[in-house]
Amino acid sequence: MKKILPSSISLPSFRLLTSSAIPSGVISFLVILFLTFAFAACGDDSGTSTDNVLSGNEEISSSTNSTASVGSTTLSSTGSSASRSSSSANKVSSSSGKGKNISSSSSSKSFKKCTSDREGVRAFVTQENSWCICINGQWIPESSSSFVEPSSSSKYYDMTKQFFSEYDCNFGEFVDPRDNQVYKTIRIKSIWTEDSVTFFAENLNYGKMIPAGTQQTDSTKYCYDDDPWYCENGFGGLYTWATAMNFPAVCDSFLTGSVECPDTVDLTKHSDPFLKGKVGYAFHQGICPEGWHIMDEGDWVDIIHGHGYILGANYLGSYIWGGSNERGFSLLPAGVLEPPNRYMNIGDVASHWFPADKKRDGDSLTSYGKSVNIRDRDFNRSASAPKVYGLSVRCVMDY
Repeated sequence: MKKILPSSISLPSFRLLTSSAIPSGVISFLVILFLTFAFAACGDDSGTSTDNVLSGNEEISSSTNSTASVGSTTLSSTGSSASRSSSSANKVSSSSGKGKNISSSSSSKSFKKCTSDREGVRAFVTQENSWCICINGQWIPESSSSFVEPSSSSKYYDMTKQFFSEYDCNFGEFVDPRDNQVYKTIRIKSIWTEDSVTFFAENLNYGKMIPAGTQQTDSTKYCYDDDPWYCENGFGGLYTWATAMNFPAVCDSFLTGSVECPDTVDLTKHSDPFLKGKVGYAFHQGICPEGWHIMDEGDWVDIIHGHGYILGANYLGSYIWGGSNERGFSLLPAGVLEPPNRYMNIGDVASHWFPADKKRDGDSLTSYGKSVNIRDRDFNRSASAPKVYGLSVRCVMDY
């Protein structure tokens, strides 16, 4: 590889002298000194070549800005036509495979080493106290001046390591008989039963895609940015609460059990007698396949069990979200749809409905569905959102 001499190091200049003006021994010494400086300046350029590119994040500004609150989490929007600045995920160009580059200036600092199988992976490195990307065997902080903006404007993610885990997770498969869609599954030891429980390792992707702003009906879904790529690559569909629960659309506006929405969630199906009848612990099928139910509060507690609620994506998340994917759950930050057509927070938050609804104090006009919100280092199972929002759904087999 061609050595590049960093511009920050200047070589000493020498005045041409005759052998009669200076002893030959001194001349030899100066020549050796010159060569020493030259070789030291070249150094080892491993990890500094601009030929090596990593998965980067693109940000495209938009004139439309808004914010919305989902539970205790504030969601920001830049309009449906904008690509997000995904501080919590890596993106690559689907055409050129190029993202952010690392410049040769990083040779002046030594970063924590990473293994070759982590190349291009984004993760939080405690020693650097920063989100980093593995490049040429080093964890390079994203805040480092070594990064330059990519020339590619692709908004798609590199999904090649979506189901990768260094913990030897064994994935199974389930074919949804309704549409023959194949889902990755993972079996995980449960705290509610003596046996293991089978979870979807992908978000549900059932139904026909319809554009944002269109009323959802049976067997319909939204895809992020109205782009089927997201639905087809593990992010799954986004559903209103009523659609997810397989209730009439009117239930997005009124509480269950009301005159307008007489449908209710059956709380008597849980296999644990202690949890049977409790809100948030229901085996409610909703739009999941027969024999499966929407992950309820108890299932989300189960999936994070033993690792606290502060780890969030670091424990459950897939590699493209910088997670270790220890349990094989392969969580994706699929974002949210705020009606009528504002898709937001992809790469930042994973929001999933579970079968319970509520009214907020002081708000008699909006009906809220309960949800779980997961960010990089946060796990919040006490969140809620207006039912008309589009959120993700995960399914778990009845046990």
